[in-house]
Amino acid sequence: MAYPPAQISLGQILEAVGETIEPLSNHQPDAEQIEDWVTFTLWNRLHEKLKEALYSISLEDLYYDALSWQAAQGESASFVV
Repeated sequence: MAYPPAQISLGQILEAVGETIEPLSNHQPDAEQIEDWVTFTLWNRLHEKLKEALYSISLEDLYYDALSWQAAQGESASFVV
C-alpha cells in the first residue's frame, strides 16, 4: 500500500532499509564511575531526541525544504525527488 509523503518519516525509511541509530548496545557504565553514568545517560537522552526528530520529519517536509532552497537559489538550481 502506498502512503502519501506526509505520512512517511525518515525514521520509517531507516527502519525499512535496515539501518539503526541505536547507541552502542551492550555498553554498561562502570557502577563505580559517576562519569560513566553521566555519559551513558547523556547519550541515551541524545539518542531519544534524535529518534523523535527522525520520526517527526516527513518526506513532504524534505520536499518543501528543497523547494524553498530552489526558490532561494533562483532558476539556476534544480533538484530531483
